[in-house]
Amino acid sequence: MGINKPSNAARADGIFVGSRDEALRHLQLQPQSSQVVTVVIEHPDADIALGAANAIAALLSHDISHDISVAQKQQRFAALIDLLVDPVPEPTRILALAGMRASAHQAVFADGDWLSTAEVAKVAGLDANSRQAQRWKRAGRLFAVRSKGRDYFPAYGLDVRHDHRPLPALAEVLRLFAGNKTAWQVAVWFSSVNSFLGGKRPKDLLATAPAHVVAAAEDELVGPVHG
Repeated sequence: MGINKPSNAARADGIFVGSRDEALRHLQLQPQSSQVVTVVIEHPDADIALGAANAIAALLSHDISHDISVAQKQQRFAALIDLLVDPVPEPTRILALAGMRASAHQAVFADGDWLSTAEVAKVAGLDANSRQAQRWKRAGRLFAVRSKGRDYFPAYGLDVRHDHRPLPALAEVLRLFAGNKTAWQVAVWFSSVNSFLGGKRPKDLLATAPAHVVAAAEDELVGPVHG
């Protein structure tokens, strides 16, 4: 039964609860038993396994003797379920995903090509208090990732040859990804090597090969094709 805890064997109305070895010894001492039903409970916690076995024994013994009410039987059954259901585990998967996401965000910022609203205004030759970056964002011409309560815009999305205005191809990529990727996911995509682009990063080709970057975005939405 997977319970290697001695001295916990018990009997009730012909029902025996114990470890595998204890059960075998019990059967050897009961040669008159012609029919035997064995319930095996496997659980990493021996105490939980033993508690579940005793709960099952209690349910069966009272069911045989009919000396327990329906309400009591339901209560014992609920207790049995509670024993068998593991407590809420440590959310390791969620924590792992959060760690991976934090690492990805850090990698995105590692290149240092992110500008605040005021910095976008400065490089674009606008008034220091200009909110033009936010207007470009609302128009779908530029995007921003949010960190510590502030928006940061990608410098690679601005055309250095035309007064640092948003590159037209960026708006097309954002249109394709709208509703499919968050701003952070878009940023990670731009900063990651892309097999469609021959191992290059979309952000490195946005200004020089915009059509290829748009095609890569379209391919990203289609996903892998299995043939």
